[in-house]
Amino acid sequence: MSIILSSNLIHYFSIGLSTVITAMSVALSQAKLSKASLDAINRQPAAKSDLSRAAVLGLAIVETSALLGFIGSILLYFYEPQNIYQAIAGFGYSLAISVPGFIIAIASSMPAQAALLSMSKQLFISKKIMNLMLLTQSLIQTPAAFGFIIALIIMNQLSSINTLPQAFAILASALSIGIGSIGPGLGVGYFTQVACKGVGLNRFAYSKLISFTVISQAIIETPVIFAVIIAFWLLSLSSSTIQNPIFAIVYLAVPFVIGLGTLGAGLGSARAAAAACQQIVANPQIYSSISRTSLIAQGIIDTAAIYAFIIALAIILKIT
Repeated sequence: MSIILSSNLIHYFSIGLSTVITAMSVALSQAKLSKASLDAINRQPAAKSDLSRAAVLGLAIVETSALLGFIGSILLYFYEPQNIYQAIAGFGYSLAISVPGFIIAIASSMPAQAALLSMSKQLFISKKIMNLMLLTQSLIQTPAAFGFIIALIIMNQLSSINTLPQAFAILASALSIGIGSIGPGLGVGYFTQVACKGVGLNRFAYSKLISFTVISQAIIETPVIFAVIIAFWLLSLSSSTIQNPIFAIVYLAVPFVIGLGTLGAGLGSARAAAAACQQIVANPQIYSSISRTSLIAQGIIDTAAIYAFIIALAIILKIT
């Protein structure tokens, strides 16, 4: 009886988790974005129509995380776990959606806030700045999309979970994409904020910044790919027939290895890219040298995530 109660408790808690965590982050991020739009309109009333349009589009993109969380909760609501192991796996399903969604909602509002301020300063290129904002915000959604895909695969496997190691393999997979999204997510948010702010300081640097921004965003988000690969690998272990509960604990070591490895790489790479943006704004005539140096630095910084990926992979291979 107590096991059934525990199973139901975990299950219903998981249903609420996907929506509550993402909705909280989205609401707070949208509030900050709304304040930034009002400040920008107050600063430059002549651009109120462009600023209002950009604010609405920015708010809609930030809303993506809450929408994914809502859909995730609805899907889990119609599933009934048959044992506590499936309930634990369902908790992992919620984490795969809520953790990346929480981070990405915060990150995607950062460039929008900076872009609105820049639009109020540079009226003649306000539409170009809005395009930069929409481009950066859209690319930031990548980790949230990966988390949702992992969650859908978990949902497809829930009915086959009957042992503790299987449940913890699912949980570890969700934690891999969840923790693995934190560093790159916050990093790319900070970097794109600096890029959008820079256009407001020097409009002649726009053409150089937009190309550099797209390339740097891809590099900053590269560690997420490593986390996704580990998450998929762990999902493949959910069909394993291993019964020893010790393996359940070992599985949980993997997401912390890859997650913390991507944390430093994502934040470090973003700082290098942001510093380059500031220098490009100040000295656009030496763009080639600045961008080349920054991209090399970002590539070297990302090797830290590769080391973590190799160790995480070695742990998985050791226990299979």
